[in-house]
Amino acid sequence: MKKLVTAAIAFVAMTVQALAAPASLDDISDYLETLQSVTADFVQFNPDGSQSNGTMYLKRPGKLRFEYNGNNSPLVMIGGGQVAVFDPLSNEPPFRFPVSQTPFAPVIGRTVDLDNTRFETFLLESGEFTILNVQDPRYAEYGYVSLVFDTEPLQLRQWVVIDGAGQQTAIALTQINTGAQIKNSIFNIRAEMRARGFEIN
Repeated sequence: MKKLVTAAIAFVAMTVQALAAPASLDDISDYLETLQSVTADFVQFNPDGSQSNGTMYLKRPGKLRFEYNGNNSPLVMIGGGQVAVFDPLSNEPPFRFPVSQTPFAPVIGRTVDLDNTRFETFLLESGEFTILNVQDPRYAEYGYVSLVFDTEPLQLRQWVVIDGAGQQTAIALTQINTGAQIKNSIFNIRAEMRARGFEIN
């Protein structure tokens, strides 16, 4: 009887360990490459405790768009190698900077190889989730991003952006559609600028 109990305990321990094992970098790389054209609803939890929501559009390679709900809401676009943040309450052109300076660069490219990237990556496991931290060592002062995945089956659920001051902005995804038909035009930053009456430089 004692042997049976010992064996049962060992089996349960092995099972829990197997269930808790995080996905590997190769697993995550392969999964992210399958996300060719995606739409999802999102809820954003801001550092001040407020919440925002909207729709995310992802199209590989290198295209991402966040449309926030409500009048006079911001718009964030990634396309043509740039990030653009449009503030409808400002008369200024969008704030723009290279996507290569963000931790999203290695995960929205044509191919994803997290084992061979100049970005620093760190995997950890938390219950049913696998968490991937990504940081650009050249711009460590900008902070990093934590991508949170369901482990079984592997699926991106949310990410948390931690800025240089340690403030956290979390975005949780729902209603994920991985077979969406998305036009390239919605990622065209210059076209969006023209539509809003800004000069192109």
